[in-house]
This record gives sequence, C-alpha cells and structure tokens, in this order.
Amino acid sequence: MVVDIEKQFEEDVKGSRGEPDNITIDEGYATDENGVTPEYSLEMGIVDENGITHNTYTLREINGKDEEAISKNDIKNNIGKVLNTLLSRCCLSIGTLTKKDLGPKKWENLIKSLSVGDQDIMFLRLRKISLGSEMETTHECPSCGAALTTLYDTDELEIVPFNGKREIPFDLPRGYKDAKGEVHKLGVMRYANGLDREILAPLLVKNVGKARTSLLKRTCTFNSGIPITDDIMSSLSLKDRDYLQKLSQDNLFGVNMEIEVSCTDCGEDFKGKLNPVNFL
Repeated sequence: MVVDIEKQFEEDVKGSRGEPDNITIDEGYATDENGVTPEYSLEMGIVDENGITHNTYTLREINGKDEEAISKNDIKNNIGKVLNTLLSRCCLSIGTLTKKDLGPKKWENLIKSLSVGDQDIMFLRLRKISLGSEMETTHECPSCGAALTTLYDTDELEIVPFNGKREIPFDLPRGYKDAKGEVHKLGVMRYANGLDREILAPLLVKNVGKARTSLLKRTCTFNSGIPITDDIMSSLSLKDRDYLQKLSQDNLFGVNMEIEVSCTDCGEDFKGKLNPVNFL
C-alpha cells in the first residue's frame, strides 16, 4: 500500500496530534561506542508515494526531554500516543527519509503510518539502546493468584516475520446485506498502524466491542466499493467478526508479546502477556 505522507492522515491526525514540541530534530545520542550510527531493519517497512520501499531505520537514545514529553496529561494515559511521541522524537530516519528533510508534521504522519508490528520492533530496539536489554514485569498466577516478578532479556523475545502480504484478502462466511439485498463478502484488510492504535486506545478501555468495530471499519475494505461504516461493521454477524479477528491474528508479525512464566509458589507454568508499555 502506497503511503502519501502529506495527505493520508491529515483528517484523522487533527485533534490527535500532540503539541509541536513533541518532536525534536537531533537531540540525544545516536551513535554506538564506536561512533557509528547503527541501522536496523523493519519487517514490513513503508512504501512511499514513488513506490519505493523503506525498511531500515536509525534511532537516538531516549533523553529527559522525551520523558517530559510523554508525561503530559494528554499523552501518558494513551499507549498509542506514548509510542508515537517517542518514535517521532527518537527515530532519525526510515530508509532514505529523514526527520530533517520531511519536517515535524510529515515526520509524525510517517511514524503513525507504520504498522503496529514495525512500531513494536522499533520501540523494543529503542528501549534496548536507551536502558539495556534486561527487564522485569509482573504477572498474577492463574492457578494460585500469587503476584510474580519475572526478569527476562529482550533479546530472547521472538520476532515473528512479515509474510509479505501488505493487504490480506477476506471472504466473509455470511457477509453484509445492504438495503438492496446485495450481499458483500469479499474484500481486503490492511494491517493496523500507529494512528489506529492511538485513536483506539481510549475506546479499548471503555468498550472492547466498540473498539473492535472501529478497528475493523478502519482496516477493512469491500471489493464492491461500498463505504464501510461503524454501523455496517457492528451489524456483521459474530461469525463474520470472529473470522476477521482470527484472520488478523493469523497474519500478525513483529514482537511476540508472550513470555514463559513459572510460579514460584505453586509451580504452575503459564504464558504471560507483555504490553509495549512494559518496555519503558
């Protein structure tokens, strides 16, 4: 899918974009101990308006000004805004596209256009170069309810590869029947991106069902060209919605957010979930 850096998110970003000081150009350390700025790889990358794929990136370390930026009241309680703010500030280049060349507004839109999978990969790397790879997180044992603190190394987290499909075709089991009696079943789904995560994060806390509806509306397109609304997506059968949810899950890529946890109290082994906020 081609990204028009200037236009794609102009309407959605209104009201969701942070203050201008959310982005700095080149403050902080970007080089390693050898004085080299490392270049890292994205799984999916982005395709610009000229059809060029950009799938590498460079970063600088998180600094105190970045910490202040994500501590603002309108940012700190929205994980999407936290990630978009930090990546907008700390990512210096994506392929041949640079923050200096594009300027703050275009750069922020570009960062928000990245897939969630690529954003998570970048954020994990940003955490490592800024604070190291050792982390700890807490979980509750599902068997005995014990509160557990788990230490792990981010280098051990699995990176699920991108399957090469920028759009995922779907064929709904039932489909949507419009007012004329026509049934719409065929379409494509794109991958959720950073803007989707930012917009849906508050809704996810209030109403999971509505958040799911909104995500499907934002990411799905019928081949027939019928405009998809919240009402259409909420009227789909649960079978269709579960089908789309599973299709999305089956094609996920990026950081595997599950780790193996062993309960020190009862000996139960289970999989613990991580959230990108755990990387801070």
